[in-house]
Amino acid sequence: MQGLEPRIVQIILASCYRYGKWVEKDERKAFNYYQKLAEMDDSYGIFFVGICYENGIGVEKDKHRALIYYQKSSEMGNIRGIFALGNCHQYGIEVKKDERKAFIYYQKSAEMGDACGTNSVGCCYWGGVGVEMDQHKAFIYFQKAAKMGNVVGICNVGLCYKNGTGVEKNEKKQEYFRWIPFDKFENIEEIGKGAFSTVFKTRCLNQYGLYETVAIKILKAYHSLSQYLGISRDEKTKDYILVLSYAKYGSLSKNLNNIVKLDWKIKLKILHDIVSNLYRIHSKGYLHRDLHPGNILLKENYEAYITDLGLSKPLDEKEQEECIHGVLPYIAAEIFQKNPYIKASDIYSFGIIMVEMTTGQRSFNDYKFDIDLVVTICNFELRPKCAPNTPDCYVELANHCMSSNPDKRPNVREIINKLNQWLNIIESDIDTENESDIDTENKSDIDIENESDTDIENESDIDIENESENESDIENENEGRIKRQFIKSNEINKNLPMITENLNKIYTSKPYNISEISARLSKIYGTKIVSDIEIPDNI
Repeated sequence: MQGLEPRIVQIILASCYRYGKWVEKDERKAFNYYQKLAEMDDSYGIFFVGICYENGIGVEKDKHRALIYYQKSSEMGNIRGIFALGNCHQYGIEVKKDERKAFIYYQKSAEMGDACGTNSVGCCYWGGVGVEMDQHKAFIYFQKAAKMGNVVGICNVGLCYKNGTGVEKNEKKQEYFRWIPFDKFENIEEIGKGAFSTVFKTRCLNQYGLYETVAIKILKAYHSLSQYLGISRDEKTKDYILVLSYAKYGSLSKNLNNIVKLDWKIKLKILHDIVSNLYRIHSKGYLHRDLHPGNILLKENYEAYITDLGLSKPLDEKEQEECIHGVLPYIAAEIFQKNPYIKASDIYSFGIIMVEMTTGQRSFNDYKFDIDLVVTICNFELRPKCAPNTPDCYVELANHCMSSNPDKRPNVREIINKLNQWLNIIESDIDTENESDIDTENKSDIDIENESDTDIENESDIDIENESENESDIENENEGRIKRQFIKSNEINKNLPMITENLNKIYTSKPYNISEISARLSKIYGTKIVSDIEIPDNI
């Protein structure tokens, strides 16, 4: 390293110790070198110290300190620090969530030539985050990021061409994926396995020449490609490999028992992310068909997103299948009765997930996953129940999602509106002191006998404007009741015992023979319909 600038030497040494390249891995030493670089008033050193504090690399995790270092590096004009501040504002990391500020920071880093910032500006335009939605502008920024070597930007360009989003649909250009040689992956570690693929945690070099933790998915030969960062192939096994962004907390299935104890704002945000993802899938004319906690990943700050679209199909494919794949509790009842998949079938799966977010346990935990359970679900309308302390409005929505009649289930837009409403109520200044949950019995306290005929006659003089005031009062009372129930539920959940059950093993899609199940249903109940069947008391 003789002849190199001192700052370059510090960066190289820090990187070597951080990733164990040519030396034994030592994150504490890496942090010390970044800190020395920061003491030299180097903006990149300051930024990397922030990275260390945010992720607990060689030092105790401290997101507030990370924010301070990001701000300092940003003030010095460091494009990575500016981008990091945008990320903090978008997701509310140690600062009040402000999507408009996030967009401004991303835009500034993009103008300075940052590939990640450029791609993020595209994402903001694509989803209407902090700026008016404009899919053509989104495509332009994705294209810029792709030309700068950003793998996510490359993938986004491919998706735009594939779906005709912001640009004319082009089947040839949709194969705009980055090919990553298999030998570029290091420290491969298995973290999950499903019926169609195996997922590993690994490292590869990013466009900055630094090692980045990513997830790779090794697909079976019959599995179709979905939305990922890049593609590779194991030349020994001939399996294709998809590269995706790494989800720090893993699947929702692995976190259910911990999520129960989280604040309702976080739980509602997770559900909002899931249903927003589902909205994008449906709006593109597809059905997921295999939605369950094992196919939902959680990134930093519990940001959730749906993955594994291996069973997805276009909405217009209505042919009846003899064999379906899925995880039994999440398969809508109508599918077992030889009805085709529709959007409402995905909503049913979402309703089951809503319930599990309150219990921390898999649905139908005391049942064997077999044809007898299918019969009970289809003909006796067996459904999992929310935990006893769950707010009424939440229970009502979950039950609607699991309705036996698909036409009565809400659509994704209605669910998003409900979740937004509850989040706004929780964060509002609505007075929760005034008890409005008055039982009918309490109304007996009113001395009706004292009302005179004159009082009743005077009521006709009440101005109509008072009716609207009363409606407003009722609305405020309802919102106050909703907020109180979420607050009370939070207090109860904090004291719940930790659930230690291992849930991950059951989230593997299995085949089910529809004809066999349908024949069993017909044999047991003949031509009876659900409403004709007497439901046992013990169900």
